[in-house]
Amino acid sequence: MGNKKKYKKDLEERLINYTVKTIEFLKTFPYKKEYDVFRYQLSKSSSSCGANYQESQATTRKEFAQRINICLREARESNYWFKVIDKLELGDNTKRKWLFTLLNCFK
Repeated sequence: MGNKKKYKKDLEERLINYTVKTIEFLKTFPYKKEYDVFRYQLSKSSSSCGANYQESQATTRKEFAQRINICLREARESNYWFKVIDKLELGDNTKRKWLFTLLNCFK
């Protein structure tokens, strides 16, 4: 497998793992109505990164650039939600810190 294909596959796997780990992290939140917005928004933005990357792989160059820009915007949105969640100290601290660090690798 060439380096370019290997990198694409690695990034694809990392994005899938990031989404799965984020959803698992969200399960560690206390169940209070006011935290629903964090669960909803973070699950959407984190899963959108990988979904848009997947879609970018079967597009024209222009569409590819648009999809990758969406991925970056969604990563920035996830970063925002992680900052808010971190300040509120919600969920498992170790998982939160690990995901926040992983997310910063995508930016």
